[in-house]
Amino acid sequence: DLACAQRQAGHDVVMISGPGDFDDCLRRHDVLIARLPDRSGAARSLILRDLHQALKTIDAPQVINAHMVYASVAAKLLRPLWNYALVTTVHNSFDSHARLMKVGDRVIAVSNAVADDMIRRGIDPGRLRVVTNGTIGSARRAAEPPAPRVLRAPAIVCTAGLHPRKGIDLLIRAFAIARQGKPSANLYLVGGGPMRSDYEQLAATLGISTVVHFVGYLEDPREVLLGADLFVLASRRDPCPLVISEAREAALPIIATGVDGIPAALDYGRSGLVVPPDSLHDLAEAIATMLADNSLRQRY
Repeated sequence: DLACAQRQAGHDVVMISGPGDFDDCLRRHDVLIARLPDRSGAARSLILRDLHQALKTIDAPQVINAHMVYASVAAKLLRPLWNYALVTTVHNSFDSHARLMKVGDRVIAVSNAVADDMIRRGIDPGRLRVVTNGTIGSARRAAEPPAPRVLRAPAIVCTAGLHPRKGIDLLIRAFAIARQGKPSANLYLVGGGPMRSDYEQLAATLGISTVVHFVGYLEDPREVLLGADLFVLASRRDPCPLVISEAREAALPIIATGVDGIPAALDYGRSGLVVPPDSLHDLAEAIATMLADNSLRQRY
């Protein structure tokens, strides 16, 4: 989104990255792509060499905006060769290596919660700026939303990666409790991830596998959001989830945990129910209450 918007503003923009899902989008917006080898584990140490090779193909780079720790440190080490300004963007401040993002001349935090984390880690507040995640109507998706998918109502939707940080296990357990008062309820999990088989087994163990639907990754989740009745996000950590903005755009009532940037994204409870993190009782009670009270869902 940032690269496309900067190009539209008249800047020359190069995306330096490994293989990604948005290459076609970037090309449509005349953003150049400098491909880095796809490295993981110990091979990430080669990023200094890889970035050096990529920068040699760019005519006098003036600003680098790095979003990952390895890239930020490499860009800092290479700066004497080109004398560019370095901006780093911190997403997951809870990562133990996030303190290294302070190498930027300017450090962007994706929420006030992330900014507070970075200040606690010793970064100079004068170099820190908050630019929240979330662009609605971005370059990544079609201007017109897809047709809503027909869901089994009442339909609860969660859009998230299927891994523990997103609290998917907690959500499945809370849904199992809440649906006792609303047996017709269905849960739709939109997203991929390494824990899918574990969560499918959990749903089976709880006897709710027929009403927990694993949709998988969707290029445009609006097709499910626009057909839903309730959105729930049970994250244990979440710096500034874009899905909150997407659920609000879809005019869904929202329940989410009060961690990191989520309370601010919900106007501190005015635009959604905020429940304590990792509290099965509170989450189940909130889901049951919202399912049972149509006027409450309409208000949110």
